[in-house]
Amino acid sequence: MFGLLVSLSATPGEGLMNFLRRTATANYLTLTDLVDHIRSTCEPELNIFPTPPSPSTWRSAYEHLISNTTNKTWSCLQPKFCTSCLSEHGQFMECWDLTLNTVCTSHKILLENRCLSCGSLFNLQTIESKMCVHCGMSILKSGARSHSVSQEALWLCCEFEKRLMGVSSDGFRSIDQLDTLDLHCIAMCLADLGCNFDNIHAKKRNNLHQLENVYQMTSMAGRLLSDWPVSFHSYLQKLDARVITSRRNSAARFVDRFRVNIYERLASPAFDFVRSELEKHHPPPNCAPGTIKHRPNVPLELTEMMPLKAISKATNINVQLLKRLIAEGELHGYRGFSACGNRTIVADLKQARRLAAALTSRLNVMQTANHLKLPISTIEVLCRNDFFICLGGRPAAGQSWWIDATSFDMSNASIKRQRSVESTISLRDILQHPLMSEDCVAALFRAIQKGVLSVSIIGKTGMGIVGEWRLGNDEWHAWISMRISDTTIVTA
Repeated sequence: MFGLLVSLSATPGEGLMNFLRRTATANYLTLTDLVDHIRSTCEPELNIFPTPPSPSTWRSAYEHLISNTTNKTWSCLQPKFCTSCLSEHGQFMECWDLTLNTVCTSHKILLENRCLSCGSLFNLQTIESKMCVHCGMSILKSGARSHSVSQEALWLCCEFEKRLMGVSSDGFRSIDQLDTLDLHCIAMCLADLGCNFDNIHAKKRNNLHQLENVYQMTSMAGRLLSDWPVSFHSYLQKLDARVITSRRNSAARFVDRFRVNIYERLASPAFDFVRSELEKHHPPPNCAPGTIKHRPNVPLELTEMMPLKAISKATNINVQLLKRLIAEGELHGYRGFSACGNRTIVADLKQARRLAAALTSRLNVMQTANHLKLPISTIEVLCRNDFFICLGGRPAAGQSWWIDATSFDMSNASIKRQRSVESTISLRDILQHPLMSEDCVAALFRAIQKGVLSVSIIGKTGMGIVGEWRLGNDEWHAWISMRISDTTIVTA
């Protein structure tokens, strides 16, 4: 095994890394050296493991280990554990290696992945020495943090543990028939759904080094799975409501990405019940157009699905923009098959042609700045803060905005015409103020949109030429003074 002299047998419940630790010790190696040796040989098969047979889940963990890539199923290289259980049993349990397994089911506390003394993350050396490699503190004597856990998170971790220990489920639901890896896969998808809606660490949920973030995902997945499918439909309905009420439909974009994940990541027949429940859920009829683009029951006769490269040639829209249009819910598309049978992204050619016609009226940042007579930097701030409707949403680096310059909302703005510029200051002069940071610029335009700050138009200047707007001197100075005062209080 691994070309080593001493081979060992797996013990019940131990994780792959615990087995490798024991193997390394028996062969007078360090765990790090053994892992490096395994990666250099990169043996693809698991017949290298001992008999009696090793746990079936070790294949997945082993593939993660030799690939040395980001993996959302296993956290073997970022160990976490219950210090009490480790003291009692003397081995690192397999359930601790699952990314979403963040709770000790015996002690009902959060697992530890950092030294309580210095805050350093645990690593392979921690598994080997059972000490923090940075401060030298024993992980067995460090105690545990008092952290109450939710019943949903505890339920999910119990389900993981039962499957890993080979305990058959007494339930008859489709979820009860899933094996460990399938349950973890669906839990990851649903955790993303729930955390996105509740804005729980929304910007950090992909940071799997932060155990508290992962615990929130565990709790959310447990909530959606424990009473399946009641909470699942409830969250979909909440997202639909957010799609309807949100002017910038970030919720709609998330719904679309969520559907793609369901059909791509949960493609196995074991997940038929998930796709079935998703298809039972019909968005209300007044949802924004395009929000159901990934639903397979869209009538085929209304679409002409083609690969993106073919659509790009037919419409003169580059492939990257087409992908953005799909992600934004503005173009019906999904991952399918080309005429040659290759798996690719396909989209509706007819709809893409209509969008290509609409592109002619959209402007890039420089064109919008010239049209509205505003600085380019101001236009970029307004785009990032959703003051304009932009085709294809926010671009990646090196790509262009496609801005509808007429979409700036002035429905509640207080706009009046006057003959003289006396006692007013131009918006362009205001934007040169040294305190006009990006946040301040966004706050200024929101105040104008809401009518908090009134604007004046001199003579026959067009109402849509935003750069020509003027604000009353007194009103502007009162607003900026209040802004400075609020900022000072927050800083203090």
